[in-house]
Amino acid sequence: MHKNPKSLRMIAGVANVEVPVVNNHDTWLQKAFYNKRSTPICSTTSASKKLSRALQDVMTLLQEKDDIFFERHHCRRCWFIRSGEEVFFEIKQNLVLYQGKEPRTYDFTTMYTCLQHDKILRNMRTAISEAISYQRQRTKANPIIRDLPNLNWFIEHIEFLISNIFLSNNTGNLKQQIVGIPMGTNAAPEIANLTLYADEAEFMMT
Repeated sequence: MHKNPKSLRMIAGVANVEVPVVNNHDTWLQKAFYNKRSTPICSTTSASKKLSRALQDVMTLLQEKDDIFFERHHCRRCWFIRSGEEVFFEIKQNLVLYQGKEPRTYDFTTMYTCLQHDKILRNMRTAISEAISYQRQRTKANPIIRDLPNLNWFIEHIEFLISNIFLSNNTGNLKQQIVGIPMGTNAAPEIANLTLYADEAEFMMT
């Protein structure tokens, strides 16, 4: 309920193995939790997993390129945070700089569900093309990064993923999500990061 504006959030999960008797007085949430597990007829999970792994390599290449850019120009174009440890390390390395300041955190609760699909495709094409171009001229041996798939492979997988997001319920209604991406799909963090990266990098260069 912490969306802005406040609204319900979809919950992804599995049912309890031991399914109790559900009476008419149980809430809809209890009934949903205790429903028997279902097997999807078709799933985007396999494509999303492959895409996630490839996009992680894209992010690694862009971070490496930005490190080189930062050494030369003392300016960042890329801010990927993959774990909380990275934030704590940054703070510990700059205790004097942050002394007396109040840290703030921001929850991107509406980011995944508000990304426009045409913007995702446009920005992902820009970010991936930059990574592919950098890999071709890359001279570093470490870290070892496998060759990226071609741009068409990425775009086909992204288009397949964002064009096949459907939701059905027990009333038989089937709806397609045409704005945003589901937070639970494997490639969602990488898609969101790279979509924003394209805008942030452009902003820093202007």
